Amino acid sequence: MPLHDDEGTHRGFVKILGDRTAQRLAGERLRVSEERFRTLLETIDTAFTLVEVRFDADDRPVDYRFLEANPAFERQAGVNLRSKWVTEFAPNLEQFWFDTYGHVARTREAATFENYAQPFSRWFDVRAICVGDPAERQIAIFFNDVTARKEAEAALRASEAIARENIERVQLALDAGTIIGTWFYDLVNDRFTVDESFARAFGLDPDFGRVGLSMAQVIDTVHPDDREALAAAIAAPMPTNTARGAPTGTTTGWRPTGA
Repeated sequence: MPLHDDEGTHRGFVKILGDRTAQRLAGERLRVSEERFRTLLETIDTAFTLVEVRFDADDRPVDYRFLEANPAFERQAGVNLRSKWVTEFAPNLEQFWFDTYGHVARTREAATFENYAQPFSRWFDVRAICVGDPAERQIAIFFNDVTARKEAEAALRASEAIARENIERVQLALDAGTIIGTWFYDLVNDRFTVDESFARAFGLDPDFGRVGLSMAQVIDTVHPDDREALAAAIAAPMPTNTARGAPTGTTTGWRPTGA
């Protein structure tokens, strides 16, 4: 500003200076931090979205809108929902999702869970946390598509159940005394090994049964009328067990050649 004396003569200027170095450095650090955070969100495999939860007049959660989302969100959700309300895409979405996100937005308590979303036909592993001003009812959500793992777990449980049933059936047959013998077939090397009961019933040397016989040798010991059934029984496990190389079985109704 110009500086004048009492007569109005211009004598100089007045300058007021402020050191803004700290503010500039803080601003630069914030910019770098935001860029790093944005790069992280853009490149991680975990899906991220920022949503705004909408409540009705009775303060019940009824919808939520996707404010931001990273690329992994679209890949894992299978649809681009940025700036959209979820009910626009999934009007029949389970109430669980609204209640859970509404609770996080209302109480500011984080939530971690796994749940199935029918409209997306996927299982999700989710972490939801409240962010920003409580009045804005916004939450940050990180999630991963775990459908493949859940399906694998279900398949394993089913396989274990079948295995238990098979064991129970074998045990019942053993208890009933109806099994003639048991055999093990190495698909890769075409070798049968059989127990002594099988060997005795079919006129085989037990030593050969332990060392191993070819399929052809085993089938030759079976009555002609039963050979087709034997071949079918041997082939039945092959589609599922070929990779592991060894179907096994019990013998209850095959007759030796001379029977």
